[in-house]
Amino acid sequence: ISLCELAYFNNEDIESIVVSINKGSPNSIKDFAIFCPDTLYNLLECHPKILCFHNTQGDTTDVFITIRGTTNITEISYDLTINRINTEFGYLHSGFYSIYNGRVKINLLDYLTRIRQQCKQTINFYITGHSLGAALAVITSLDIKNIARSIFDDNYNLNMVRLFTFSCPYVGSFNQEYCENKYIDLNFHI
Repeated sequence: ISLCELAYFNNEDIESIVVSINKGSPNSIKDFAIFCPDTLYNLLECHPKILCFHNTQGDTTDVFITIRGTTNITEISYDLTINRINTEFGYLHSGFYSIYNGRVKINLLDYLTRIRQQCKQTINFYITGHSLGAALAVITSLDIKNIARSIFDDNYNLNMVRLFTFSCPYVGSFNQEYCENKYIDLNFHI
């Protein structure tokens, strides 16, 4: 099962899979978090499921972030809100940007704050998503070091950002700062 596939499972099944992985390889998945309750209300709310966990080996912590694609009517309405707006990243799809600022960024701030004390000096980020989740993963990848800098002090090396997207829609045109500074170190799009 890929991380993108896992994001479409119900929360109970996801937690069961994580427990079984940790039984076979103790402590491989640390501080696993699911940001998206399994409720009927979720059918009407725009809250893409975000899975986060980290793994530490030596002096490096790898943080994994997976963002699920569209699964409900409200998320479809955000998918179809296609006007472009001027943002700190450039001209982006307004629906994707709204979801990112309204949910994703807040959840990532919460997660990174929670794991801060456990992180080693070098931190790598692996970010993936499918469809809507891929679009949000692109924006997350551009912003993750900024988010992390607000939580981690200068003693931490915010190292590599690796992005893996599946069926990513057009997100927008990025401004010169984000194009020149290469905020994403490695990008695979399938």
